[in-house]
Formats: sequence, C-alpha cells, structure tokens
Amino acid sequence: MLEMYIFETNTLLEQLDEILLRTEDANVFSQEDINEIFRIMHTIKGSSAMMGFENLQHLAHKGEDMFFVIREKPEIAKDAHFVYELIFEVSDLYKAEIEYIQNSGDDDYTPTDFSETFKKLEDATERLKAMESGAAPAESAPAESAPAAKQEASAAPSGSNVEGSMTVRVFFEDGCKMENLRAFLLLTKIKEVAEVISCTPPDVESNA
Repeated sequence: MLEMYIFETNTLLEQLDEILLRTEDANVFSQEDINEIFRIMHTIKGSSAMMGFENLQHLAHKGEDMFFVIREKPEIAKDAHFVYELIFEVSDLYKAEIEYIQNSGDDDYTPTDFSETFKKLEDATERLKAMESGAAPAESAPAESAPAAKQEASAAPSGSNVEGSMTVRVFFEDGCKMENLRAFLLLTKIKEVAEVISCTPPDVESNA
C-alpha cells in the first residue's frame, strides 16, 4: 500500500507542478485551475491521513484551506506571488518527504516538522481573507471526507432514481489490506469523470 500511496501522491504532485508552471507567467489561476489544485490538496490530505502521515496530512490541509479562500473569490489571487511561492514550497516539501519515506525503513522514519511552513500558509490564508474587499470572513475549508468503503463501496439507493445515474459496487478480496485507502483512491478517480451522488459508508475516515 505504501507503493500505491507514493505513486498516487507523486502523480498528483506532477499535476500540481504542471498547473503552477503553466500559470506562473500569467500570474493568474482559472477557475478550473483553482478547483484542480483544491482537489489535489484534498486528495493528498485524505490519503496521507489514512497512511498515518500526520505531518503530510496537515501540510496538504493548510494548502487546501488557502485555496478554499481563493476558490470563493478567485480574483484575490491575481498578482499574489506569495501564493505561487508557497504552493511550490509545499510541493517541494512533499517530494522530499516522500523520497525520505521511500528510502527509510519503518523504524528509521521520523516525520519532518513543517510547523514553519504551516505558519506561512496560515498567514497567507489570513492575508487572502483580508484582501476580500467588503466580503464576509471566509470560512475554513470544510472537513469534507471523500466517501469510501471498508469492504464494499456503492451508490446509495437514493441515487438510483436520478435519471442517467448508475450504481457501482466494489468488492475487495479478503486480506487485501488498507481497504479504506483503496476505496478512497478509486472514488477519487470516479469523481474525475462523474458525479458521486452518495456512497455507503459516507465517511471515509470513520466508515460511519
């Protein structure tokens, strides 16, 4: 499962860097770019949490919080060079930590302290909120949890009456381990091409 986590995370980081490099010269994000970066941060946050990498979970969460504010009012990110600098920093820290995890044994890995970067991201988020002229204070990013299942993931019956909808059931072989992470990554891929109306269980972290 560690190999799957590393592969998926590196793939997402490549997508993130591509967006940043493509938009840096223009110094402006399209709504699609903002939504994609938010999705990347959210996905990395969830998979890191399930792998027990709390420092990486919180790093992605802080980045997600910042882009939640930008998503609500995209124009505040225009000419905000500090946003690019911080997200590049987050990406670089992630790559270095992933390589560290990959090269360390289970007994040798000691999570890196990202508290300095956490503070930078928190300050940047507050700065962006202050740039919202005449707007109410932005809410923190909601504690969304991508749906996943331990043994079975399926669209709930309530969605079966929606025109054009379909029900998907996923079964994992006994002993495959890390069913939550497998389901989370699978549903993340499904969300890229379709809308998930509902899922059982609805909470990926607690299976509730």
